[in-house]
Amino acid sequence: MYADAFVFAVLRPYPGAAGKARRGRKTTAVSFSNQIAILDRAVALERVGGDSELLQEMAQLFLDEYPSQLDAVRAAVRARDAKALERSAHSLKGSVGNFGAAAAQDAAFRLEMIGRRGEMQEADSLLDNLESALSLLEPEMQSLADSAY
Repeated sequence: MYADAFVFAVLRPYPGAAGKARRGRKTTAVSFSNQIAILDRAVALERVGGDSELLQEMAQLFLDEYPSQLDAVRAAVRARDAKALERSAHSLKGSVGNFGAAAAQDAAFRLEMIGRRGEMQEADSLLDNLESALSLLEPEMQSLADSAY
């Protein structure tokens, strides 16, 4: 998400490029978001001592369990229950951390910290960030669960 904005800012056409595009030259938007690691397979494999079968099982377990963990985070945000948010975000943070999923782990950590401080003003936007990170992570986890190293 942020990478696309950065790439756009850095690679946006120079002044006058729009005029050249109108005269028959094509301009192309470039996106590198698919090159950003959603999870770190090497970290995940290291965490299970190199046991790829165990890693597959853990990935499937995560896929089975994370929806209920996310529901608990959502419920805490809706209820403005800071303590419940701290606990549920902490739990989810640990789950995604096993796979080196830095964006999802960071999003969960931020929710955990606002819960700990009882500062719920940013909870909705931080929940959106977590949901976005998890939506990108889910297909990667499915691929990990389905892989036969």
